Amino acid sequence: MSSTFLQAAEARSANVSACASKEAYPKPSSTRSASMSSVHAPRSGRRAPIGACNPEAPPPAFAPGRPRIQVGAARAPPQSAAPKAENAELEASMKIRTPSRPVLHDTAKDGDIAALSQELAQPGCNIDGLYLGQAAIHLAVKSGHTSAVSLLLDHGASLHLTASNTGSKNSSLVWDFGGASPLHCAAEMNKTQVIALLLDRRADIHARANARDTPLHFAAREGHLAATRLLVARGADVHSTNVDDRSAYDDALEMGGGKCPCEDLSDRDWPAVSVFLSRAMALPPEKRRACQS
Repeated sequence: MSSTFLQAAEARSANVSACASKEAYPKPSSTRSASMSSVHAPRSGRRAPIGACNPEAPPPAFAPGRPRIQVGAARAPPQSAAPKAENAELEASMKIRTPSRPVLHDTAKDGDIAALSQELAQPGCNIDGLYLGQAAIHLAVKSGHTSAVSLLLDHGASLHLTASNTGSKNSSLVWDFGGASPLHCAAEMNKTQVIALLLDRRADIHARANARDTPLHFAAREGHLAATRLLVARGADVHSTNVDDRSAYDDALEMGGGKCPCEDLSDRDWPAVSVFLSRAMALPPEKRRACQS
C-alpha cells in the first residue's frame, strides 16, 4: 500500500510541475507583437533579443543623419591647438617692458646688447638718468648682465652714481634705495662677476649708502656668502660700522634669526656668513686676501 501511495504522490507532483510551467510561460496571444512574444517566450530554446548579449547579432540600425558613436575611440584634437601653441611661442619670444620706463633702462635690465647699443647711440642719451630712483647701470647690475654693465661703463656711466629715494606726490608709495652705488646693488644681489668687474674698474669698495652701510653690509645682511667672501678678499673693511654702530657681522647675526620661512632662502646662509666674518675679523688685513678661496 505504501508503494501505491508513493506512486500516486509522484504523479500528482508531476502534474503540479507541468501546470506551473504552463502558468509561468503562457502561450503568447496572436494580438501581441513579435517583440513582446520574444520577451515572454519560455527559457528553453528562447533566442536572445538582437544586440543583447548575442555576439552574432548584427549591429543596431541607426536613424539616417544621426552620428554613430564609437565607444573608446580617440577624440580628434581641437583645431585651435596648433594656433594656441604658436601664440604661446610668440608670447614667450616677446620681451615685456614697462610702458612708462625709458627704453634705455629696459634694455639694460634685459641685457639686450644690440638694443642697448642703439639707445646709447641716440643723440642726447642721458646715460645716468634716474627712473624711480635708479639709473640704467643699477638695473643692469641687479640683473647680473656683465656685458651690459661693461657697455654702459664704456659709454661713460658713473661708477659712483647713487640711487635716490623717490615716490609719487599723490601716493604713499615710496621707493627707498638708500643711496646705493652700483657696487652696493651687486653685493645685495650676490652678483659676484659684476662685483669683480666693478672693482676692476675701480669702484669704491668703501662707499657708503645713506645709513653709512658699505657694500659688505649689503651682502652680509642678505646672507650672501659668495659676495661676502669676494668683498673681504678684495679689501673690504670688516670692522666698518654704520650709523647704528653695527658691523656687517652684526647684521648677518641678527638677520639670520629673523627671516620668515616663507621666503626663498635657497642662496642665503646667514650662519655661514656670520662664522666667516667672525674669523675674518680676527685676521690681519694681509691675510684676508686669501679668504675668497
